[in-house]
Amino acid sequence: MLDKKIKERKKELSKNIFEYKESSAGGIIITGLKRNERVSHLEIPDNIDRQPVTHIDANAFTDNETIKSVNIGKNVRFLGSGAFWGCTNLNNVSYSKLTDIAFRCFAECTSLSYFDFTNVETVNSSAFAESGLKKVIIPSSVKDVKTYAFKCCEELTMVFWSNEHDIPFRCFFNCKNLKTVILSDQIKNIECHAFDACPNAEFTFV
Repeated sequence: MLDKKIKERKKELSKNIFEYKESSAGGIIITGLKRNERVSHLEIPDNIDRQPVTHIDANAFTDNETIKSVNIGKNVRFLGSGAFWGCTNLNNVSYSKLTDIAFRCFAECTSLSYFDFTNVETVNSSAFAESGLKKVIIPSSVKDVKTYAFKCCEELTMVFWSNEHDIPFRCFFNCKNLKTVILSDQIKNIECHAFDACPNAEFTFV
């Protein structure tokens, strides 16, 4: 039975299930799934047609309710705006070298309780708005977080901001169940209203 599942998995990975286009700068941009393709585990390949897959296009998988997990190939650096917006059953995302998470990329991914920000450099506006994140850990690799990045994350209870970069305007707006906020004592600026409508948040500097 196990061997059969392994063979089926290899067969699934061997066929191309994606719509894609070539980038003017070289490489492949995945624009979505082919018609009638339905997968629960989405494996973004390193290469297609012997060219590196470098981008996932804007709205490529928006509102896809069958995707539960995503493994992003080692050549992908950028996720387009709304790439996984509204994927309500997505609960796991893994990647190798992703650096930029675009506007509303994982917004309304209500089953996504955790995201590893290691190696990420930029988290754009509303990237995780209204998602299911329960804990947010921002490491030193993250250089820039934009406004509203984590707004209205109702499941969020803990934030650990371990770098010195600014926490922007309304970054955690209306995270009403946020209780524990741990901040680096090297932080330069917490912009006004960064934690608006977080009535239970308690702050500690380390």
